[in-house]
Formats: sequence, structure tokens, C-alpha cells
Amino acid sequence: MEINISIGARLKEVREESGLSQADFAKIAERSGAPGSTRQSQAKDEKGLASPSAAYLAALGQEGVDIIYVLT
Repeated sequence: MEINISIGARLKEVREESGLSQADFAKIAERSGAPGSTRQSQAKDEKGLASPSAAYLAALGQEGVDIIYVLT
């Protein structure tokens, strides 16, 4: 669970630095076809209550998000 919190904190940091809302980030993933991409799932990921899916992370990576940073 602790690793999810770390990933979530970095995911939130990257999102906030980009000036996007949770809904905006979810829409990026939704456009790429990542299943379950909602504002609520974004909030859970950021709080460490869930882990972002590989499809979700790949979609963010295609938009320029440094996924290696988010995960490590």
C-alpha cells in the first residue's frame, strides 16, 4: 500500500504541475481507450487507494508524462 501512496503523490504532482484537473487527466486516458478512466479513479490513484493501470500510464506517457518518474 505504501508504494501506491508514493506513486499517487507523484502522479498528483505531475498533474498539478501541468495545470490539469483530475477530470482532465482522466480524459487523456479515456481518449486513448484506457478502461475505467474517470475523475474518481484519478482521485483514488492519487490517494494511493488504487494503482493506475498499465493502459492508463501508457496513455499519459503518450501525452508526455514522465512515467518512470511517476513509478519510481
